[in-house]
Amino acid sequence: MRNTMKKTLTLAMAAVLILATGCGGGTGSGGGAIPPRIGILSDSAHPASEEIVTGFILAISESGYISNQTVIFVENDAEGQSAMYEEIAQQYVADEMDLVMAVGPDGTRAAAATVSDVPVLGAAVPDYVAAGLITSEQAPGGNVSGTTDMNPVEAQISLLKTLMPAVASAGILYTEGEAYSALQAEHFRRAAGEAGLEPIEAPVENVGDIDGILEEILSSCDALYIPEDEQLLSVTDKVYGAAAQAGIPVIVSSKAMVESGGLATAAIDYPGLGYQTGLMAVEIFKEGADPASMPIRSSAEFLYHINGTVAEALGIDIPSELATSVI
Repeated sequence: MRNTMKKTLTLAMAAVLILATGCGGGTGSGGGAIPPRIGILSDSAHPASEEIVTGFILAISESGYISNQTVIFVENDAEGQSAMYEEIAQQYVADEMDLVMAVGPDGTRAAAATVSDVPVLGAAVPDYVAAGLITSEQAPGGNVSGTTDMNPVEAQISLLKTLMPAVASAGILYTEGEAYSALQAEHFRRAAGEAGLEPIEAPVENVGDIDGILEEILSSCDALYIPEDEQLLSVTDKVYGAAAQAGIPVIVSSKAMVESGGLATAAIDYPGLGYQTGLMAVEIFKEGADPASMPIRSSAEFLYHINGTVAEALGIDIPSELATSVI
């Protein structure tokens, strides 16, 4: 079930990286033609930026691109500085890039606002519609498309059902006032229903009320789910303790939460997400794909993490295919 990208690429991250292909595609195919240029707006403030860029370049490299023939990559790091996003995007327009790839929502917004005549691919943007980048994830309609790192709720529910096939209901604990948390709760409701689970919501207004909320929700569900939620991180010890006493497994949204007491998660494989973004660039250059009709893509691969101690305490047998995911 765990299917991670095992290929690696060692990169010396310089300002300009030159790759190319001997096969056709793009605007520069042999004969001394001018190679297309791809501007990479990276962001070292994003914890996975380097992994995303690595995966992006790897996908293009494995699609036939070789050094110094038909594609030029220019990388600049915004370092989390708001003014730098726009400055880099403007420079890429001045340098007449043929495509811009931006890491994270801030970089993608800056690129989308500045670059109008060539494709813009975002990477690791949780919600393109909410960010005002597009109006539909299935049909973006403009020059912007890319990949999302929205918390993979569907994969996490699928993992729950693999570990506990008899589970019939799942509660979700989330902070009402956090927009991203509420969005994940909405996804959870839909995905749980599609998976044949009864979703039971437990919205939290004030984490000071968590004890009473936990008592009620844990008496009503077979499993509990916690999305990415800044407020709830401060009370996860209480959540895990109450759930353990009730014999209820807690599916969480990150490896760190598994390590601190959650049962399991399916997490984004960021090199793989960059790889997906690179494949989109290849489709644009080699196949003439139009970002306007390229649906937003999610990671094709996930990293599974299971807390072996918690699983044992709950009497959960871990399938052999997930044995290497135990931490």
